[in-house]
Order: sequence, then C-alpha cells, then structure tokens
Amino acid sequence: SQIASNHTVARCVDPSRQGLVFGLRHAAVPTAAILAGLAVPTIALTVGWRWGFRAALLLVLVAAASIPRHGEPHTINPAPPAKAGHPQSLRTPFPLLIMLAVAVGLGTGGIDTIASFIVSYSVAEGISESSAGILLAVGSVCGLTARVVGGWLIDRSQHADLTAVAAMIGTGTGGVVLLNLGGLPGLYLGAAIAFAAGWGWAGLFTFAVVKDNPEAPAAASGITQTGKYLGAAIGPPIFGLIADRVSFTAAWWFTTMVLALAAALILYVRAQRTL
Repeated sequence: SQIASNHTVARCVDPSRQGLVFGLRHAAVPTAAILAGLAVPTIALTVGWRWGFRAALLLVLVAAASIPRHGEPHTINPAPPAKAGHPQSLRTPFPLLIMLAVAVGLGTGGIDTIASFIVSYSVAEGISESSAGILLAVGSVCGLTARVVGGWLIDRSQHADLTAVAAMIGTGTGGVVLLNLGGLPGLYLGAAIAFAAGWGWAGLFTFAVVKDNPEAPAAASGITQTGKYLGAAIGPPIFGLIADRVSFTAAWWFTTMVLALAAALILYVRAQRTL
C-alpha cells in the first residue's frame, strides 16, 4: 500500500502540491501515535487496555471500507518518455538507493523507539501514566505538524534537497540527547524536538526520492522503504533489549548514535547525487 500510494501521488497529483500531499500521507503515523497516546488516559485507564485494541480494529475496518473499489485515478503526470535505447529506469544510481535505504532504516529505527518507549520511560522517570500518554500525544502532534508544514514549504521551492532531511534528523538527535540528560524539563522539551524534527522528515525524504526518479517512482521508493520498514521492525526490539539488560540511558545513547549515522549517510548521498 505504501508503494502504491507513492506511485499514485507521483502520477495523479500536480507537482506543485506533491510535497504537501506526501506530508499529509506520512502524517498518518503520528496521527496513529496521537490516538495511542490519548487512548492511555481515556480507554486503557478507564475501561481497560483491550478496548483500545478493539477501537483500533474498528478504525481499520472503516479505513478498508473507504477505499474505492472501482475506477482508476486520473493520471496527470505520465512517466517521461524513455530515450532511444534506454528503457525507463531509476535515475538515482542503485548503490546510492541502497545507501538511502540503510540511512532511512537507521533513522526510522532510531526515531520509532521514541514513540514506542516514551510512555514507559516517562513513567520510570516519575511521571504518571496518564501524563505520559498525553506527552506521547503532544509529541505526535509536533511530528504531524512538521510533516505537513515541511511538505508545504518544499512545494514553494520545488527543490527536493536531502540536506533538509539530514538537518532534521540531526536536530532530532539533539532532542534525544536532551530528553536523556535534561531531567524532567529536558524530557518534555527533548521529546517535542525529537518528535518534530526526528519524525518530521519522512514526507520530505519520499518526495526527494520520487522527484529524482520520475520514470520509476514506485521502484525507487520501494527500495528505500524496504530499509525504512526493516528499521521500524528491528530498532525498537534492540532498544528494548538494551533498556532491559543495561539501562534506558544506554538505550538512548544507542539511539543517538544510530540517528547520527543516518544523518551522515544521507549527507554522503547528497554529496554524490544532487536531488
């Protein structure tokens, strides 16, 4: 569904609005985290955590029922004609796409640990479960806002620059350091920065990859998002293992290292390929 939606946006949305639409599409994840955070005080601590999963199941069924069953979307951006003797293909060199996949996997795996563990970490730091759930919801609002606003801003320039992605990941890394070392004030501020910057780059990243590969947007984003979802699957379990075996502090330092490496890899690709 991710690759199909990327292809649909690339072909069926006016280029002057693609950044915003990618931002809106990627806002789905922080929106889900907002609902999860609000579910702690409103559902889990009142009628029980199982009802939270039942409510989520209802939302999934509603979403599935809303998908159009007939007709094809109107294509306004057909694939550019291939040059004679050159089939339509990826413009970004394959090794650089693999490197971007590794980078986005590290970035996603690092930042997803915040959404996964901010509640349990906050409770361990002395915050009530209800307040910790609200912190997750507020942080997710920051991430959602950053994704949408970032997409809107990139549409104004129409310049898909990976430097902005690396800068946001780097800023999110600083937020992780702050929530790890800053006590309760640092936890609140660091979480906001980490969610806003560390989570806010996803739409910009997809926009950059699709923009540089107009002949094969699905193939290009398929390669990079493979790394993204591997990171999302592997990152939180590794974080949890470190937190259990060593400490939350060590786990946050691990996250900091992973995010810094992700930003460095993206800057390297940016130096090799102008997007």
